[in-house]
Amino acid sequence: MPADPQAIVAALDAQSRRHETPCGDGKMVWRSWGAGQPLILIHGAIGSWTHWIRNIEPLARRYQVWAMDAPGYGESDLAPADGSLEPIAAAIASGAEHLLPGGARLLIAGFSLGGRIGCLVAERLQARLEDRKSTRLNSSH
Repeated sequence: MPADPQAIVAALDAQSRRHETPCGDGKMVWRSWGAGQPLILIHGAIGSWTHWIRNIEPLARRYQVWAMDAPGYGESDLAPADGSLEPIAAAIASGAEHLLPGGARLLIAGFSLGGRIGCLVAERLQARLEDRKSTRLNSSH
């Protein structure tokens, strides 16, 4: 019989470190696991950090994994609305700068809408991004 999905989420959540950064008039909620080079995971629309549930543990063996509830999803409050994705990207980039000070080289991964937002975040954090040619995102190394 498969494991209880709620128990799986609760167990992984209990292993995380919970963080909050400013987002609009409220907060954005982040969770982190592991150590090593920071890897920011951005979920797709109508989601939360739990969209990465099967990826977090394998990635956390090599990276310091950061998964947030993007603005307006999960436990995070809305970013200021202007009809574009820019305020969401700005909140994520600002949160990353707050949580990961000191200029450490970052990696960003996203899927679906999170991929598009990830591109906008990457533009904002360009000086801190790891060269894609030198890094592979898998846990087999």
